[in-house]
Amino acid sequence: MSAGAGWGKSTLLVQRTEDLESDGVQVAWVTVPAHASAQSVWSSVLVALQERFAGSFPEAAAALGDLALPSARSTDEFVSALAGVLAGAAPIALVVDELQHAPADAVALLFRVVEEVGPETRFLFGTRWDPNVPLGRWQAQGMLHQVRGADLAFDEQETAAVLALHAAGIDDDVAVEVHRLTEGWPVAVALAGSALEHHTDPHLFVKEFATDTRPMADYLVTELFGDLGDELAQYLLDVCAPDEVTVDLALALTGRADGGAVLARWATTSAMVARYDHEPVTYRLHSLLRAYLRAEARRRDLPRWRRSNRIAAQWFADRGSLTPSLAAAGESHDWMLLTDLLERHGLELVMGGEIDAVRGALAALPHNDDATRLASRLEGVAAMLGGDLPGLRRSPPRLRPRTRGLRRLDGRSCSTWRARDWPVVDRHRSAPASRPRTHPASPTPTSRCSPTCARVVEARARRLPGSRERP
Repeated sequence: MSAGAGWGKSTLLVQRTEDLESDGVQVAWVTVPAHASAQSVWSSVLVALQERFAGSFPEAAAALGDLALPSARSTDEFVSALAGVLAGAAPIALVVDELQHAPADAVALLFRVVEEVGPETRFLFGTRWDPNVPLGRWQAQGMLHQVRGADLAFDEQETAAVLALHAAGIDDDVAVEVHRLTEGWPVAVALAGSALEHHTDPHLFVKEFATDTRPMADYLVTELFGDLGDELAQYLLDVCAPDEVTVDLALALTGRADGGAVLARWATTSAMVARYDHEPVTYRLHSLLRAYLRAEARRRDLPRWRRSNRIAAQWFADRGSLTPSLAAAGESHDWMLLTDLLERHGLELVMGGEIDAVRGALAALPHNDDATRLASRLEGVAAMLGGDLPGLRRSPPRLRPRTRGLRRLDGRSCSTWRARDWPVVDRHRSAPASRPRTHPASPTPTSRCSPTCARVVEARARRLPGSRERP
């Protein structure tokens, strides 16, 4: 069972132990403490087994008492002797929780015992990251059953049930938002429920949960950052700006050539980092961790945070990922960059259905005449595509269809409009050679906009004062 802190590994191990005992299986339990030595780990294992056998198998308990701790000379003899005792006392299960604290040599010897004994002896391991053992071979041989963070995560119904235990009467939309934010992480759901019990505004609480809730922040610092050095902590602060990060983007953000190895190692050792093996390989931090890191990055070094976002915005723009580019440019407070992105690509995004991203970017811009004109143009196009009559009446006059068309807009989608309802300048002639049409990579118009309407909208928007020609 491999998952990060707070995913319920120990709770599930307890439940599984109770099930085994009810089936007549004897269970010995060991929890490995932090900084344990190999000798102390094996001493704890032998004592736990000896105590379990004391009443039911006194011969096995006596044999374990006579068994010397493994040493360099007696490793093979120790494995054979322990496997023999366990085989004679089967069925037996050994639970080892917090296995990540055990030294590598103790773990290697423990898994030698696993391969030596028969199927009547079961081993249950709880760990925050995978040990260095042949998991693939064991899986293929039918010796292994794996449980990971995704298997332990709450679904929406379970999240709502946990929240209801703490705060009765929680709205369904609040429960859904808590599930989206926590991604089913059990400890985060429990902390959210406990805090909601004393909060007067659940919607505001959810919005601020990761960054402004002391219990959640304390848990993240204690459980996730306690073992990280300053160098790795700063690396995570630098790569948290985008929602998802590739190795190339991590290199651009941090300048570290070993960024791929760092991300891969963290994805292996923590359920808070997910790896997606499509091309290129992409990593994604858990949404709560990402929100906390972003707040911490702003608090520690605001200029560095903005520089990271400026790099991410340009990186995404160079690769045609316009929506994340807009979000990063807004966080960077580089208003020239954000305005340039909106001028060049705002119409593409609006016509591709990304109006919320465009509106968010427009809201981030400082209020001035240029920003107002830009917002008016893009909002006008959005109103056309959405059949929004009030929005159209607020848009620039040159973007509006004829009055006869406006009277037919109430309750209609843009796909019902005909080209003759628009001013005639672009209807019966093609664009001049000096003003080429949109490049072929432009997005397909949305389902609410016919191709004819899309061409007219784009032509009208290009001819507005201040609009830029596409390359």
